[in-house]
Amino acid sequence: MLEKILTKEDCRKCQFCCAYRRQSLWETPLFTPEKAKRLKESFPEAKFKEAKDGFVTLDLDSRYQTDDPEEEARCWFNKEGCALAPEDKPFDCAVWPFRIMKRNEEIMITLDKDCPALAKLDPEKVRMFLKEELSTKIWDYISEHPEAIQEYKEHYEIIEVRKNG
Repeated sequence: MLEKILTKEDCRKCQFCCAYRRQSLWETPLFTPEKAKRLKESFPEAKFKEAKDGFVTLDLDSRYQTDDPEEEARCWFNKEGCALAPEDKPFDCAVWPFRIMKRNEEIMITLDKDCPALAKLDPEKVRMFLKEELSTKIWDYISEHPEAIQEYKEHYEIIEVRKNG
């Protein structure tokens, strides 16, 4: 969904969003159990674990080599870039570095300012892309999948806000 502002080559070079530190496991994407089962057929090495509200997420425990909380473990589907077909990519991945978060009675579309490729872009271009191309898709998805909303983290930039309920 982000091809209009981020090139596949930029993402392939970086892959920042495809690795998870132990303290960042809350960011691992959500999959329906059915999608996870289907993906296991094509990627038998991939491991999943229960998440919230009937969803599953990546089980990366076996990918860590140390107890260091800063160590990163790569996504099971990271093979010189994402090996998943667009229809199999979790929504969290398809819209990253945008994240859907909540704080008190607010639901927000936020931006992870740590994305190296995005940092090279004009911030106004990023906001316009969100407004014109992605915002409605995100809000529609969240209305159907409120379990995808994460608690707000301070380093995320708040882009759009709506009242919850």
